[in-house]
Amino acid sequence: MFEDRLNQVDIRFTKIFRFGRTRIQGMFDIYNVFNANTVLVTNTRYGPSWLQPATILGPRLFKLAGQFEF
Repeated sequence: MFEDRLNQVDIRFTKIFRFGRTRIQGMFDIYNVFNANTVLVTNTRYGPSWLQPATILGPRLFKLAGQFEF
């Protein structure tokens, strides 16, 4: 018995702004775009909770970041 295949799609949007010798880079990341809930770990001990999910893939996550170079 196997669990479903792990499918996670991540996307990054980035934009570079230049002001003379200075560079500012803005980034926006989206992790787990389709909000998959794949089972990562199951309970393999025999008993009432046998084959129950113990861990699932994390929810959709947004991240905003920036980088400043001079």
